[in-house]
Amino acid sequence: SGAVTIWASAMIGDGRIWPRLLQMRRLTTLPLYLKRLPVHFRVFATATRAIRKASLVFVQSPDQIEAFRRRGLDTHLIRNVQTSVPESDVQQHRGLPIILWAGSLKSWKRPEAYLELARRCRNLDARFVMIGAVQELRYSDLMADALNELPNLRWDGAIPLPRVHEYFSQAHLFVSTSIQESYPNT
Repeated sequence: SGAVTIWASAMIGDGRIWPRLLQMRRLTTLPLYLKRLPVHFRVFATATRAIRKASLVFVQSPDQIEAFRRRGLDTHLIRNVQTSVPESDVQQHRGLPIILWAGSLKSWKRPEAYLELARRCRNLDARFVMIGAVQELRYSDLMADALNELPNLRWDGAIPLPRVHEYFSQAHLFVSTSIQESYPNT
């Protein structure tokens, strides 16, 4: 038919079932895990067929290139276009240390782990700052409770990407609690 099929892989685990199953097991109850297991095997089988039949496979890291190469697939690397904060812009401020968390509020990003860090460090002379939009409804209540409980926590919500660099340039420490990441937008 002349159609071109493209597979774009975002993370190292894309197209591999075992990392996904292990992640899912950590994030769900056993009954829910067992209920969803057949669905994940069907999705994995479909994804595997799609990857093998794709005309082009795009990846985001050398690790992905190697992972797909081991499976006999040729890939094309797409580099991250997001620039890093220049070293000269980092920590050019006075005041309390800022500990930053940036990302979407959803289960595999594990924002609750950062909130627990802020809770355990509530007597530390530091400011815990979170930026990111709620992607799973349960995090709205979690954030409301945490903001009421923790005077050392600030949540600025969704920030336009051009302004995210301001947060990184003010932070002394960036904390990532994600189970896995492709290259981030931040």
